[in-house]
Amino acid sequence: MIDSLKILSTGGVHFTAENTTSDLRPMVREACGKVFRRTNRFIDLALIGANRCANGSSKRPLPACPVYTATGQCSLSDTVELMHQIQTKHQTPMPFTFINVSSNTAGFYIGQSLALEGENMTVSRETFPFEAALELAWFGLMEGRIREALVGGVDELTRPLDHHRRRLRLSKDAPIGEGSHWLHLGTDGEFVAEITRLARFTDESRFCETATAWRMDKMTWLAGGNGVDEAMLERLETRLETGRRFDYISSAGYYESNAAQGISRFIQEKPAAELLHVNRDSRGFLTALRLVTH
Repeated sequence: MIDSLKILSTGGVHFTAENTTSDLRPMVREACGKVFRRTNRFIDLALIGANRCANGSSKRPLPACPVYTATGQCSLSDTVELMHQIQTKHQTPMPFTFINVSSNTAGFYIGQSLALEGENMTVSRETFPFEAALELAWFGLMEGRIREALVGGVDELTRPLDHHRRRLRLSKDAPIGEGSHWLHLGTDGEFVAEITRLARFTDESRFCETATAWRMDKMTWLAGGNGVDEAMLERLETRLETGRRFDYISSAGYYESNAAQGISRFIQEKPAAELLHVNRDSRGFLTALRLVTH
């Protein structure tokens, strides 16, 4: 029985709407040692992040390592193009556009690039996709079905940006981004951090009642993900007596799986520290994650 998720390494890539690049192939080649034909932006982002994570691990993923890809929108640009071909042009979709919108395609390319043969699962959710993927990996590790896992959050930007914001139901000036950030989880080897708590709550009060037993203090960093505003952060600081903020949202921009970036950045930037990360959806449901770095 495992009581935490051990993180062997982390890695990723991130762009905002202002600093993005259209051609990711040089970065794919650098991370993977080769480029792949017929990929799209979503797949390239996934390849860069997953390979950077695997390359930075003290113990590279074994062939049986499963891949859990978390995303809010999956291959959004190809999906938009697919619908345009069908609805506007009244054409049969182009074959590779059709293939690349399949949710598990990115996981297939990750497995090919790292010679992995384990299970390949994509978790596509509007809210908490990365946390849901972590839960699946935790269950597998706890049951002993798997001994390690690659878990990542991937979402892409599309243009025009005003159309992208409307799809995400954001205001016209909301900061937006895209990224691919991954964790290599394992039961063996040196680890850089561990997730000691991962839970869901129906409302803020229930979360605070439970979190007070987690014995956090003023040295704990508090991070608010999507849906968490300044007023909520202030309430949590008061009730849970945390004293420091870790803000990644303002530089990350909005995308559904950006919690993966927040966790990855904290591990890289804050050694020997503790983080409480909270996400909230439009219904007021919460996910909370407690992380300790080494």
